[in-house]
Amino acid sequence: STWGNILSGKLMLVLGLVLLCSASSKVGVCPSMDCIDDENTSCCSRQCPDPHTFDFSNCRDALWHVLDPHSTLTKGPFEILDYYYELGLWDLGAECTFKHVDRHYVSDVDSPQVHLMRANVAQRSLVPVRRDVNSLGIPSPSADEQSNFEDALGMLALPHGLYMAGLPNFPRNFVRDSIITSLIMEDNTMLLAQLRFAISRQGQERDPNTGEEPGKMFHEYPGFPINGLWTDYNACDATALFVIGVFEAVQHDLKQVEMKVGDEGWEHHSKIWKEMRCAVEKAVFEYIVPHVDDSGFFFEDPSLADAKRFALKVTYWKDSKLLGTGHHFPVTYSLAHAQNYRAITRAVALFPTNTHLRTLSVKMKSALHQLFDSDRGMFAISFNTKLNTHHHGISSDSLTALYFLEPSDIPEGAARMIEMNSTPLETAIGYATETIEGVASADQPIGYHLNTVWPFEQALIHLGAARHGLPHATEVSSRVQQILIDGTGRFPELARVQGNKVKFLGCSPQLWSIAAGKYFFKLKHKSAKDTHNHHHHSLL
Repeated sequence: STWGNILSGKLMLVLGLVLLCSASSKVGVCPSMDCIDDENTSCCSRQCPDPHTFDFSNCRDALWHVLDPHSTLTKGPFEILDYYYELGLWDLGAECTFKHVDRHYVSDVDSPQVHLMRANVAQRSLVPVRRDVNSLGIPSPSADEQSNFEDALGMLALPHGLYMAGLPNFPRNFVRDSIITSLIMEDNTMLLAQLRFAISRQGQERDPNTGEEPGKMFHEYPGFPINGLWTDYNACDATALFVIGVFEAVQHDLKQVEMKVGDEGWEHHSKIWKEMRCAVEKAVFEYIVPHVDDSGFFFEDPSLADAKRFALKVTYWKDSKLLGTGHHFPVTYSLAHAQNYRAITRAVALFPTNTHLRTLSVKMKSALHQLFDSDRGMFAISFNTKLNTHHHGISSDSLTALYFLEPSDIPEGAARMIEMNSTPLETAIGYATETIEGVASADQPIGYHLNTVWPFEQALIHLGAARHGLPHATEVSSRVQQILIDGTGRFPELARVQGNKVKFLGCSPQLWSIAAGKYFFKLKHKSAKDTHNHHHHSLL
């Protein structure tokens, strides 16, 4: 029987999703995350419970994931080759208790036990999407398009309001993807669920195997083995997004009492702030601040995790490879710098009496200006702070950065220059990620983050372009709605244009692609409603 095989060890067991327990606490989350009391608005003066050690008493919805028995882990640098899996979901029925869960997924490289979270998606198709749209002939939107969004979200749903990043390749929880998704969709419920789970796994120590650092938010849970290391904390932007997300959640909370951050006494009127202040302090002062050098550059360096390298070569969202030749640590990614700069400015608002943060924000703004190349009209893709060398290229990073920046944050005229110099990235369905300078469009190579269009990025570009008054960039980024509001209910991770065809690549559905679809769907209906109202009033 299946259980017999499991118990006999013929199949590798992987302990799946053990996210949150059903036991309640004062703040509505696991007791291990409760380091706040009603009188104390800052818990960091005392020891918070270890968020990595849970008492999962009375815990249900445990998911057992069976890996193929032929998949193996080898000694030394290891990878899972021909990695594939078969999902199974059992209703355990009885109570399950998992105490002192090991936050590492292998005790040593010889261990066959790998603790991976997988999703409750049994009996769902996991076939990768490869769909062509001939002559860009996109079907008309379905009358019930909204149900397509909800169905797709349902496929990625996990217990307790959390979501996977995408199927079939990323059935794991990603801080970056979920927070950006919730911000694009303005979904406060999703945002709070992800923030709370991020807090439960906030970095406590330096771990060269996973990239964990004190105060750092995880990249993906569970991590994935690559080149002998794990990807758990391989993201230099997740912590910034967490701080930004908390700020938005607090603002939403204060709306209930008609207040906002900065109003006199606001700290005493937000339960969310009381709940999350400790984690924000750790994120800002234990992770972000130590990553800002004396010149104000936010830099990434594995040495801060006591490591020589990470599992991933690049640790912001374009994490496959930097355009062009490789790079060396320490490195400043301009987009990640913009995100962490925004996190610090939000921290200034959240901690108004902290003069050090205010000084740091000024330094980071100055560094941001130095990252902007006025001759090229774009931010450098990256900057090596040790070698004092910039890494240039035609990249969508500059456009995306505008989402995280106010017009006053950048040099005068910079936004217009970015819009104008992003022309080589334009396609029939939005802006491509990156392109090689001096190469004809027909000869451009294609890669995961090279000459491909990512729907979520178009939503961020659209929002940023609107803020900075860039009508052309707004129009180009909105073209992606052709492949999102198409009546099919498919939401591809990325796509590329080949001649008169659009090819979908990667996962489908992908969480933040759903968010982009909902965003542009909402805009389209708002535009149609405004047009109708204008026509109606013109007849009066």
